[in-house]
Amino acid sequence: MTMSREEQLKLLGQMKDSDIDYSDIAATDAEFWQEATVEAARWMVSRETPIASRGNS
Repeated sequence: MTMSREEQLKLLGQMKDSDIDYSDIAATDAEFWQEATVEAARWMVSRETPIASRGNS
């Protein structure tokens, strides 16, 4: 049975960082990120939804 997106997000939100397997992600260094930029996806930006920081409630 396939889980709904809401169910998947709920489970993901309950995971501890230590439960995440990073072994398939290649290591990077400062040179790799030197020219990186951050761009917000348009669908993520909403004037109706406030942005909250984790742990700063």
